Amino acid sequence: MSDTINIRGHNARVTITIIGYERPDAADESDANWLSAEITCDAGDFTGSVATSLTTHEITALRDDLRRAMDALTGTVTFSPDEEALVLNLKFHVTGEASISGALQRRGEVSVALRFAFDSDQTFLTETLRELDAACNRSPIVGAMH
Repeated sequence: MSDTINIRGHNARVTITIIGYERPDAADESDANWLSAEITCDAGDFTGSVATSLTTHEITALRDDLRRAMDALTGTVTFSPDEEALVLNLKFHVTGEASISGALQRRGEVSVALRFAFDSDQTFLTETLRELDAACNRSPIVGAMH
């Protein structure tokens, strides 16, 4: 079963679809926490999609950082996973609005990037936080001591 996390705004959306653990039987904690994912960006007339890997640690940090910023209605949340398929910045304003910018990219023999910037608000990002909570519950950090 997959989880979908939408970072929505006005006329744009970044979607992270978590497909599942890459190595569910891995004994090593660092190997066990990798997730297969697909990231899609729909921004105006442009759409891009990239298959990538993320870690449970990265998704959990995004959730925790977003929660803190939404509680304070200030600050910037930066999501820049190790695999570099997505760079995402969410800058919060005291009005409850947020400016979202970043790039969906694929590096390699042919490198491409879809850069985006759009506005969002608490209504959209409250749903994002709910989706992040669900994803973190379904794909928790393996080997974490609580």
